[in-house]
Amino acid sequence: MKSFALYTLARLGLFVACFGLCWLVLNIWLDWNMSSALETAIAAMLLSSVVALFALRSLRDGLAADVSTRADRARAAFEARRAIEDADNDAPREPLAGTNEQTDAQPDRVAELEQPGRP
Repeated sequence: MKSFALYTLARLGLFVACFGLCWLVLNIWLDWNMSSALETAIAAMLLSSVVALFALRSLRDGLAADVSTRADRARAAFEARRAIEDADNDAPREPLAGTNEQTDAQPDRVAELEQPGRP
């Protein structure tokens, strides 16, 4: 979780820095209004994403390693729960009270008795 917060804050800080830089550069040619703010934000997003590819590589690799570790732990826990459930399903069971052991042992006979139209 720490690596996620650190990487996110680094990306946000990089975007703010690029937005300020783009605003200073583009303010020379553009009058400041809502459309120029949008154009500046788009330029800052493009610039910060390219810079982040190179500048934040180590943070991104650390985040990917943390996510992979958490996914492996979750997968192992899931497999352990599934193995316990499979073991429970494979365990022999006692017949329920009130069942007929002869019909339980003869599934074809049960199917015959359940056919519609039979008295």
